[in-house]
Amino acid sequence: MKINLAGDRDRLTLREFSAGDTADGSLVARGSIGLNAAAPSAELTATLQHFHVAARDEAVVTATGDVAVSGTIASPKVTAHLTAEQGDITLPDRLPPSVARLKIVEINGRSAKGPAPAPQKPKRRHFRRRSTLNWRCPAGSSCAGGASTANGVERRQPGPRTEVG
Repeated sequence: MKINLAGDRDRLTLREFSAGDTADGSLVARGSIGLNAAAPSAELTATLQHFHVAARDEAVVTATGDVAVSGTIASPKVTAHLTAEQGDITLPDRLPPSVARLKIVEINGRSAKGPAPAPQKPKRRHFRRRSTLNWRCPAGSSCAGGASTANGVERRQPGPRTEVG
């Protein structure tokens, strides 16, 4: 692990942070933390390359991507674009005695007893469509209906109304 941190009055600057895991994964971070008494803030970025984000007996997960933290410490904005490249999770056969057992009561679930709810009729939908035909006859031509003028004719003719339902 390597860290280079500098302080200047009300600001800590993380010039360099780098760490590796037991495999060939790496984590590199940079940024700063403002220590303003009114609203401390952070601007930090980190890049992971094949890094073990979980390394326990129960789970080993390797990820690659970027993480950014910005804004006030009280309400930070965390943005992460991570890809879990590999993950091995082992579920134990038994939980240790220190883990509390919970009694689950399922309501309206698949295994709920009692009469099944009556199927609902599908709602009928009505669709209305009305078409309108717009056409223009250029000047000096004869249009349907016998209209003809020197300036041309524009007509709007409502079409049939169609209802489906």
